[in-house]
Amino acid sequence: MFGGERRPYQEERMPLPAPSLSHQPPPAPRVEKKPESKNVDDILKPPGRESRPERIVVIMRGLPGSGKTHVAKLIRDKEVEFGGPAPRVLSLDDYFITEVEKEEKDPDSGKKVKKKVMEYEYEAEMEETYRTSMFKTFKKTLDDGFFPFIILDAINDRVRHFDQFWSAAKTKGFEVYLAEMSADNQTCGKRNIHGRKLKEINKMADHWETAPRHMMRLDIRSLLQDAAIEEVEMEDFDANIEEQKEEKKDAEEEESELGYIPKSKWEMDTSEAKLDKLDGLRTGTKRKRDWEAIASRMEDYLQLPDDYDTRASEPGKKRVRWADLEEKKDADRKRAIGFVVGQTDWEKITDESGHLAEKALNRTKYI
Repeated sequence: MFGGERRPYQEERMPLPAPSLSHQPPPAPRVEKKPESKNVDDILKPPGRESRPERIVVIMRGLPGSGKTHVAKLIRDKEVEFGGPAPRVLSLDDYFITEVEKEEKDPDSGKKVKKKVMEYEYEAEMEETYRTSMFKTFKKTLDDGFFPFIILDAINDRVRHFDQFWSAAKTKGFEVYLAEMSADNQTCGKRNIHGRKLKEINKMADHWETAPRHMMRLDIRSLLQDAAIEEVEMEDFDANIEEQKEEKKDAEEEESELGYIPKSKWEMDTSEAKLDKLDGLRTGTKRKRDWEAIASRMEDYLQLPDDYDTRASEPGKKRVRWADLEEKKDADRKRAIGFVVGQTDWEKITDESGHLAEKALNRTKYI
């Protein structure tokens, strides 16, 4: 329309990028977050125990023979050691303890006698019933509020076995910790005291359920280390035994040098103090071999005070009386009163020798 011809410009276009054939890198594998854990020392030992929750529940979990009951006792003892009240321990094993009658040999007579003893007897068909009963006891303990520290001791191989305990304690404002015991099956089979067979333990381990991640774990390794250290310290050598061994060694060397056995210090020292010590007499420096003197001192000890007959009982204070002397005093009083119609005990009044009064010492009271 402008009267000019259109110039043929060469169109320059950017080439389109070729489609990329390289694949995107796969997403990084998702790392599952580990459950939160608490060290047992932060709960039981200062300064951590000063800032810990006021109410605590520890749920033990592990195979038979893994040491659940042992750790529960360690936690209880450590809590008491640092001034806390003894925690309430609820154990499922207690429900399987029954009274049985056994024949045992009497050490005195040598005869076989029947005795009733308490023994553990596992009944698989009763386990669910006993667990329900323990849960009721647990809830009652929570409601009563007498125990701020509660420990549950059970195998708890299934989550449903302890999930209800966790929920009930959380509802009541308790902080709940899960203490999981780790031990190989062979060790558990040897250590368990309830007769669980290795085959049964292996089956239980194969079907073991992992606890939910939101349940806080309790790390008990430091507690077990402390217990192991204490056992080692108790097994250390006794200084007295070592000293006796050294003295014996020195005596043997001295004997070999001199060619004869030297006298002991007790044979060389014949002082009265040493002789009294050998005789077991430590009350004085003089040897106490005069038994007549001992008897005379006993008679002096049994002498009555001068005011025995006139002494009166004071209200609120206890007084010791001799039965025969009280009978004699009563007889003297009745003898002084004389004959009273319907009340005179002629046997007591006429007993001037005191033979009847002495019988009061031999009375037997039947309740």
